[in-house]
Amino acid sequence: TTRWDTARRSCYAKALSCSQDDNFVGKVRLKFAALLEESHPAEARFEAERMIAHRARAGYAIPREAQSLVERLSAVTPNTTDRAFYGSLSDAAEALLFSHLPWTDACLGDVFTIEGRDGQKPRRRRRIYVKGNPFAIELSLPDSHPDIRRLAEGTPIKLQLETSKAEPKRTIIHRISRREDGTPMDIMPFRVGVIDHINHGKSLLHVIVARGVDGTCPISLCPWQVEIGTTVAVRLSQHHSKNGLRTRILEIEPTEQSPSADVCRPFREATNVTPSGLGFTLGDIFIPPHMITAEGVQAGDIVEGVAVASFDKKRGKWGMKAIKAKVVARNHFDFGGENDDWE
Repeated sequence: TTRWDTARRSCYAKALSCSQDDNFVGKVRLKFAALLEESHPAEARFEAERMIAHRARAGYAIPREAQSLVERLSAVTPNTTDRAFYGSLSDAAEALLFSHLPWTDACLGDVFTIEGRDGQKPRRRRRIYVKGNPFAIELSLPDSHPDIRRLAEGTPIKLQLETSKAEPKRTIIHRISRREDGTPMDIMPFRVGVIDHINHGKSLLHVIVARGVDGTCPISLCPWQVEIGTTVAVRLSQHHSKNGLRTRILEIEPTEQSPSADVCRPFREATNVTPSGLGFTLGDIFIPPHMITAEGVQAGDIVEGVAVASFDKKRGKWGMKAIKAKVVARNHFDFGGENDDWE
């Protein structure tokens, strides 16, 4: 078998994997059978006999080459072909068809179930994390997909895919291959962030990693005691939803590393308090009213604590908000009549 014959066989296999309508694929099936004769005689006889049977039912003439092929293989027991068989021979065709697409690094994620509606059965799907900038993009395929079935979570793979520029959430994965030089979850390095909110009612915690980059995860992912201000390392992915691009925390663990100063930093500054109970330090760190009340902060006090990045919707810009605060010195600074300017 020549290299050209292998490529032709692969293209015919790809064509048959796309359509099984014998009214249209008869000639393709016969050419495919002829190329199978040497390497897969049992399958070649099945393909030829299927083509002959269809033409006989339809009242068409039987091609001489089809009849000759079956006669040459009369001693061979035919073996049924199916989509899996065609797929096993389609690599060369797919390589040619998608040669314009680069390979993109990715890793396998977990399996999840989409509950069926209106009497439909539940569907099991597998998450796939594709290397992105700056974060991995989450896609999914049926868990039964032959190229990922039985592979462990985190397995490094590579993809040839196409994403719609008009609709970024629409992506088609064309080819999947193992990445032998990769390591589990290597496209998603841990990033340092800080826990800035805990919702005990919903058992969720919120982590901010950078300005505009944050996510939530179940408290159950943390086998240690969590509290606001804890520095953590997280793996993040993003996915397209009806509400836009969303960020999800996949893994979380404690860390001794420090987040960047524009995300979380300690402070020790004089603080002003407005008539409505809002606190602002000289460095423009916002201290929420409940902290002002709890600590009994008064205008001019020196307050020490930890602040995290926070988007001020009223001002339309990023700032810093205290998540921990305590008074360390009373009446240290005179703000005079500046209170009205701080609200």
